[in-house]
Amino acid sequence: MKRFHFPLDSVLRWRATMLEREEAILQQLFVEQQRIVFAIERTKAEGAAAEQIIREQREIVSTDFQSLAAFRLRVEQRGIELNQRKAQQAERIEKQRQAVLEAERRYQLLAKLKDRRGSEWRYEAGRETETFAQEAFLGRWSARKRLAAGDQSPKVNE
Repeated sequence: MKRFHFPLDSVLRWRATMLEREEAILQQLFVEQQRIVFAIERTKAEGAAAEQIIREQREIVSTDFQSLAAFRLRVEQRGIELNQRKAQQAERIEKQRQAVLEAERRYQLLAKLKDRRGSEWRYEAGRETETFAQEAFLGRWSARKRLAAGDQSPKVNE
């Protein structure tokens, strides 16, 4: 019997490649999300540090308060912008998760089909081997029976 061949093997490999690609994209989105979170934390820390510096000064002039107010406003605006980016990134991540799930579903569908076809092939190969063994046994048995009956047909090696 010939070797097992799955005609959709190239499609299965392509789907595996697509799954890996979708997973890599998802990983990149997580990395970008982490960068945004770090930027949010850094912005908050910078704002707190600026306020601490002003509080620790012995003499505070009005321009320091004006500068601090302007800086607070920029920190707040930057925080809003970063939080919006974080929310957008979360949406992109969710869409990409769905793409990964779909790619995995498509891959698994073909992988299961390959496994099922492989099982069928093994079953048929086993049946073919069993049929061959039965025919060989019956051939020998028939030859022995004829020899025992005195028939002088061609001899079969035992």
